[in-house]
Amino acid sequence: MCRALATSRSDCPLCNASAWSSHLPRLCNRFNGVPVSALAVSDGVVSTKTGDSADRGITYGELIGGKKFNVTLTGKNTDTTTGRAPLKPVQDMKNVGTSPRRDDIPAKVDGTQRWAVDMKVPGMLHARNVRPPMVGATLKAIDESSLKGVPGVVKVVSKGNYVAVVCEREEQAIRAARELKVEWTPPATKPFPPSEDLFTYMRATAPSSSSPPAVTGDVDTAILGAATTLQAQYDIPFQGHTAFGPAHALADPSNGQLTIYSNDMKSYGLRNGVAQFLKIPRETVRVVWMQGPQAYGRTAAEDAGFEAAFLAHELQRPVRLQWSRQEETAWDTKGPAYAITMRGALDAQGQVVALDFDARAADHNHVGYNEHDTVLIAQLTGQRKAEPARGRASFPSDKYAIPARRMRGSVVPLPLAWETPVRMGNLRDPDGPQVTFAAESFIDELAAAA
Repeated sequence: MCRALATSRSDCPLCNASAWSSHLPRLCNRFNGVPVSALAVSDGVVSTKTGDSADRGITYGELIGGKKFNVTLTGKNTDTTTGRAPLKPVQDMKNVGTSPRRDDIPAKVDGTQRWAVDMKVPGMLHARNVRPPMVGATLKAIDESSLKGVPGVVKVVSKGNYVAVVCEREEQAIRAARELKVEWTPPATKPFPPSEDLFTYMRATAPSSSSPPAVTGDVDTAILGAATTLQAQYDIPFQGHTAFGPAHALADPSNGQLTIYSNDMKSYGLRNGVAQFLKIPRETVRVVWMQGPQAYGRTAAEDAGFEAAFLAHELQRPVRLQWSRQEETAWDTKGPAYAITMRGALDAQGQVVALDFDARAADHNHVGYNEHDTVLIAQLTGQRKAEPARGRASFPSDKYAIPARRMRGSVVPLPLAWETPVRMGNLRDPDGPQVTFAAESFIDELAAAA
């Protein structure tokens, strides 16, 4: 085996270094005298192609011995990397041409699937948030005596403008959240324009940021000399996620470790963000991913994870927190609204000679993924960034060959950036539905005009 490897190649395919010697002892003990051509790899296990009964194989994990796959790729991106890997022969392919079964379907059909929303641990409590009744309101006073008739109340937790009730049972927490009397101070200014005035506001408000325009050719001259010109405006409202199930999470601080059970789509980000938010060591935070709704774009799932972790850390007991349907509809992140103006020009033969795309997005203070200073509880407790995120206004992606084209994008702010239900975040294909709807609709209008 050693001679075969030494003569066949100098670099180790596991760590991309001239260091076969670090792996050879493990290989040789298992495959002494076996040439490379007689070895096969399946599901991460190296074994002989003959399937010798004495051959139990060796895993990649055993070969690498606790080290990392330190493979350096060169080039601008994965499409331009150097090097060449041999292709697997078609007859050796196991999955191509087949219809593999999804391993999650049977449990979802027969009801045995363990969902994050169903997770339970001994001694856990149940919590519900108490949101401000008006956007931008500040907490003035809490009357805890209003919960005297509610059984099982453990604690009313508040910090800044964040309020939650924690009870022994879930139905008790739901009732407590409804009956708790909280006094709020209304905001001095309106947080955002009325729905009917939104797009007028967006077109009239000075942008908070603008992207460098993408320009090809002389758009203004082409439009001025065109046989036919066309202009249209497209208004796309905010888009809620309206997930199949409201946000939820369970946090357990037992045994000196904070374990969070969540269906958040970015478990490592949730771990990092919670550690930063609570100012505790990252190694003391563990996130267990479980099946559930919400993982479609950037949703409220991580907000619930942060809130459950905060409450569990405060009480030093396991806390399960779930948003209400109303809370989910109101306070989860929204896909940004767009006000788009487009101009186009056709020559005498009906060919498109110019296209001008100008988009304004209400994407100021775009919320990041599991950022400890942009999640909702961070905003409500005052642990937030010094400046809101700039956001962006996207351009359409298409392959139309148009001689003169200009694409411009700017972001407009709403009057209230923080502590608002109109929090901008990604849906799947961030901004794609908005700008593609406008751009393709205008192409249809140009085609009709031609």
